[in-house]
Amino acid sequence: MKILHDNKIIIISLIFIISFFQLSYRIGEETIKIWDESSAARSAIEMLHSGNYLYATYNGEPNYYDVKPPLQLWLKVIAFKIFGVNEFAVRFPTLLANVFLLLFLFWFSDAILKSKKIGTLMIILPSVSIGYVNYHMSFHGDTDILLIFLTTLYLLLSFVYIERYPQNKNILITFISFTILAAFMTKSIAGLSPLIGVFFYVLLINRKILVDKKIYFALLFVFAMIAIYFAIVSIYAPDYVAMIFKHHLMPFAKYPSEPKHPEFSYYFSYLANNGFYPYLYLIPISIIVFFLSKNLLYKRLILFLLITSSSFLIGQSVAVMKNAWYIGPIYPLLWMLISVSIIEAINIISSRVRNIYKPISITAILVIFIGTLSFSYIKVYDNNEARYNSYIFQNERDGEFLNSVLAMDMNIKKIVVLNKYVFGQDRQIDYYIKKYNFFYDKKVTLVDSISKNLEYNFVMSTNDTLLKKLKSEYLYDIVFKRKYGELLYVYSARQKSNMFFAAEPEVYLNYYKNKMKKSHAFYWQLKNKYNTPDVDALALKCYSEINKGKSKEEILDIYRNHIRANYYDECKNKSNKKGVSIDDIINGDAQWYYNRSIKDSSTVRKYFSNELAFNFFMEQSINYKIQ
Repeated sequence: MKILHDNKIIIISLIFIISFFQLSYRIGEETIKIWDESSAARSAIEMLHSGNYLYATYNGEPNYYDVKPPLQLWLKVIAFKIFGVNEFAVRFPTLLANVFLLLFLFWFSDAILKSKKIGTLMIILPSVSIGYVNYHMSFHGDTDILLIFLTTLYLLLSFVYIERYPQNKNILITFISFTILAAFMTKSIAGLSPLIGVFFYVLLINRKILVDKKIYFALLFVFAMIAIYFAIVSIYAPDYVAMIFKHHLMPFAKYPSEPKHPEFSYYFSYLANNGFYPYLYLIPISIIVFFLSKNLLYKRLILFLLITSSSFLIGQSVAVMKNAWYIGPIYPLLWMLISVSIIEAINIISSRVRNIYKPISITAILVIFIGTLSFSYIKVYDNNEARYNSYIFQNERDGEFLNSVLAMDMNIKKIVVLNKYVFGQDRQIDYYIKKYNFFYDKKVTLVDSISKNLEYNFVMSTNDTLLKKLKSEYLYDIVFKRKYGELLYVYSARQKSNMFFAAEPEVYLNYYKNKMKKSHAFYWQLKNKYNTPDVDALALKCYSEINKGKSKEEILDIYRNHIRANYYDECKNKSNKKGVSIDDIINGDAQWYYNRSIKDSSTVRKYFSNELAFNFFMEQSINYKIQ
């Protein structure tokens, strides 16, 4: 018996691992998604930075657009403190909710229904539900999985409360009350919507519960805590409460733009053909089991699940605005309905079919069901793998590219992001900008047009039109390039005259600007000579005079004379490390300058791994910056 018990534990543990792998195996890899996930991530990072834990903010002001209560933001802030500010931390509340949801579903099956078989099915069904393991759900840092866990918790505990009433009613009603409160503090009104089915079930099964004063005290406690929270928030953000009800009730009545899926049948079609395919077609089995089963607990649970899931489904279908994830809380109810129905159907067959046919019947059912589960598991896995490698949405490209740039070289301190955004569509890049500015000692700025302020800066963009315009107007080096973006080091504006070289090196231009700043006599001498007060123009004139008619050796000498005094000491250290002479180091640097600026040669890579490396060398070793 002990060996059999140990084998069951091993099998259940393996199934748990297989299911959990599907739900979370790449949860920290994908760039933060646009819309809700990036909005929550941005609010959480502002909350961590500002210390305002009462409500979501945008640039320090109340965010009246994203007005969800802050429970999921609090969990994100805790995750930031543990794991740092990154994609995994943003999605950690989702990961946590998935773990506890699987554990609770198994506990309910084992402790309340007395069936580990039902519990095992309850563990595996989430991993084969394509609507659950999908965008905005199991892989992302939206509120939905946390909400699903909390609504499942209070719905199934409500069933236990009704079924066992009045046993343990005090502890159960207390726990249910706090769970309902937590669901509201996760997604406001959406956290309460599944409760309507519980009310209908109580009316049908046990109306005496409705006269129990403790229920009303519990509800009063929940609404009192909500009212206290709202009252405190209203002191600092007067319109916050009104905006919560406006945004969260609006989808049921109207929508400011063209609503998605206004048809009543959308959720039915989605679940049947995609979100819970093919398992939704097994629901009729539960009707048959309800009438044939002699297990009163199972019969009542099936009825409870049918009423609560149908009520929720119809309620959501009435809304004008629909999204696939709005129906999320229905999945655990359907998993439980299918699991109880399948296991009880097998029990009924075992008790009614002759012994000679019993093994054949049960084996056939198990083979078909396990085969379907395996096929669905692979399909869900392939679907999400394809999503990882597919097209990146336009408004997510800057964040993804910025992450790649700073992963390539975190020594870059200042980056300008060049792109145009409609209000509200910039929330993902805004999250990444705040992340690096607040916690990584960077200076990342977002600009929507090309101006002189871009000179001598690292500029990145994923907007092809703006990139083309920038390249046509400025001298630049391509530092880093990927499919959806480029990082440039932008020099001065291009000159219309042909009297200068095609690419004026900033080392010379800034050297003369610096020299003019320090010596007014030198500035006035150049001003009178070239008849212009413009410092940039004078620097270009000096550069032209230096290079015109000079030999290679003369230019190299001029270059060497422009380096600062301690450059020799730095070259000495390099020569010791590399085992070459100091002259080789200096000549190598000078040779690179000649090849790059005079010959425009590709031999730059002989001395530096890439152009970005040279930029940093110039910053560190040559005094050309205007202080």
